[in-house]
Amino acid sequence: MTTTEEPGQTTVYEISDVGFSNAIEIRQIVQLLEFQNNDSVRDALEEKEAESANMMMRNALISRLVLLVSRAYSTPSRDTDLHVGRAFELLSDDIIRTEIEARVSPESVAHAIDLWKRLRGDQRLSRIKHFRDKYTAHLGKPNPKIPPPEYQQLFDFARETTLLMDALARATGARIEGIDTWDEELKNSAAAFWLPWTSGGDSA
Repeated sequence: MTTTEEPGQTTVYEISDVGFSNAIEIRQIVQLLEFQNNDSVRDALEEKEAESANMMMRNALISRLVLLVSRAYSTPSRDTDLHVGRAFELLSDDIIRTEIEARVSPESVAHAIDLWKRLRGDQRLSRIKHFRDKYTAHLGKPNPKIPPPEYQQLFDFARETTLLMDALARATGARIEGIDTWDEELKNSAAAFWLPWTSGGDSA
């Protein structure tokens, strides 16, 4: 590198690309959990006496989902961090932001930053982070004033986080296809995964 600005710009680009891959994984996990909650899947697992294994898989998927979503908002960050929050911290530098804006447009960068600010202040995030700290990444006594997120709240906030990751990847030019273009493939994949457990062998 010939200037001190280039590493920051490169890091934002790299984070945006990795973040988009995280967005794909988040949407796949949500699809898997939604199919798992289908009555026909639950009935088939109960019939085969596989409820315990099903619960362990659910817990593992939820833990992974919570970690993927919550770490995107981890700030302040370290210089070596590669999560989405680090990219937005770097974008507060005018030189880095100007260079990134030149790749696509100032409007796309502004849109990503607006999403970041809105979601960081969302009440659902505090509940998800508290759940992570007390039940997944760590184990401790929860604050009774901070209830755990409901499933639908977690799923909805997770999907909105994928839109944030998508906006950042488009703003840097790392991705152009858009996260929504993955939905059909991910839904089909989740349906195929649970197919052996659905009543009558039909997809859920």
